[in-house]
Amino acid sequence: MVCNPSTEPWFCYSCKESFSDCSINNLSVTGGGISCVCLNARSVVPKRFELSAYILANKFDVVAITETFLDNSIHDIHITPPGYTVFRKDRSRHGGGVLLFLRKALNGSLRPDLDDDCEILWVSIPTKSSSLLFGIFYRCPNAPLSTLEALHSSVCSAVSPNQSIVLCGDFNLPDIDWPITSPSIRTPATTMFCDIVSDCFLTQLVSTSTRHDNILDIVLTNVPSNVFSVAVCDNLPGTDHDAVNFVIEVEVNAKNIPPRYLYDYISWAMWKDLFLSAIDESVPKLKWNCRKIKHWFSQDTISLIHKKRKLYKAMKSSGSPNLTAKYRYISNLVRSKTRNETKIKAITLSNCFRTAAKKFWQWVTSIRRYRMSLPPIFNGDTTVTNDRARADVFNKYFYSVFTDEDCSDLSSLRTDSKLSSIVESITFTTQDVYQELLQLNLNKACGPDLLTPQILKRSADFIYFAKAFDSVAHEHLLLKLQLLGIDDEDLVLEELNDM
Repeated sequence: MVCNPSTEPWFCYSCKESFSDCSINNLSVTGGGISCVCLNARSVVPKRFELSAYILANKFDVVAITETFLDNSIHDIHITPPGYTVFRKDRSRHGGGVLLFLRKALNGSLRPDLDDDCEILWVSIPTKSSSLLFGIFYRCPNAPLSTLEALHSSVCSAVSPNQSIVLCGDFNLPDIDWPITSPSIRTPATTMFCDIVSDCFLTQLVSTSTRHDNILDIVLTNVPSNVFSVAVCDNLPGTDHDAVNFVIEVEVNAKNIPPRYLYDYISWAMWKDLFLSAIDESVPKLKWNCRKIKHWFSQDTISLIHKKRKLYKAMKSSGSPNLTAKYRYISNLVRSKTRNETKIKAITLSNCFRTAAKKFWQWVTSIRRYRMSLPPIFNGDTTVTNDRARADVFNKYFYSVFTDEDCSDLSSLRTDSKLSSIVESITFTTQDVYQELLQLNLNKACGPDLLTPQILKRSADFIYFAKAFDSVAHEHLLLKLQLLGIDDEDLVLEELNDM
């Protein structure tokens, strides 16, 4: 499977004014499965730039985050990296909350039927055989037993004989001996959770501590043979939890992104009045590769993120104070550079709003992934979700509140003397149309006739000559065409007659 990132443009300041080709290659996981990471963010909003850089640099397909500290005042566009779809379950700006980032190519969908009275989120990912259920869960340290009861209910609803599930998150249960799935210190919470794992035939795969000497962030699955490369790695700055990286071996039905074609005008010599059919047949086309994610981070920042990841592994293996100090320095440098480059990108786009508005609106379009849609409508005892049915419900309601008015006694409309003059006719000359064609902006989109500005502007002379042929001396037109490089008089007369 190849995970295709979004086609939406993101820009990098290192490209200066051209804003071109600064992108991360899409992640190819052919034969390798879905790359996943589980993070404890301790508030996403202040780390949103570092989070985007971390995800884009490491090319994860699924990003599971606990302790997001979000509420409905934070819109998805402020936290979602390009090329990803976000699924959230918020608590408040002061604690808790879970979310999932999925590559759009995975075509994941939310499973609200598995939701329960706890901080858990399930997403279904289509596969070649059936589907994969991926979940994220967070339990605060002093949560009541009702939280684990809700977790038990949700997991039991998700588990079925032919259903593969993966559940990760911060469970805050350190007193469990995971190799044998037994409480090391027996408490009601640890006993109940071990019973849940056993009853649902789940296997816990994390064997290294994720916070100090405790295993708090774990990965559970009912298909342990399909989850591999489980490793504890570096997390975002400002959190005391380590991240858990793992890969799920599964064949995914990736969403195919159709190729984009652009007209190649280099070899285009002369335009004739053949409209769209002739354009598609005559003008060469180029296949446009739209599978790269454009972003604003420089290659130096991406390299620093990879260097930080290597330093983390070296620091963990050696325990050297020098490496620890160096890792902290690089981590702070990554945070500073990502924030500065994001700030510079915003300033650059705001400065070029008047001179290069197209670049600004391309960026606006790229972050406006959220589209408003009508929620389901309750019509009596039925729920209406179809667009046409909803329109009919609104139509019947608005019609029902209208009243029949007596229009027989309406006073005549007052005629304003200032509006008595009427424009009899508006005349456009051939020369007016010709001048407008010459002033077309080539960077604008085509109109409803689907003729691009390049075609109209380059063909202005031919359009003008075709209309003026009956009113201007033929010798003058032929001389004009010869100046344009067309010397065959018989060919010219034939072409003009065809027009």
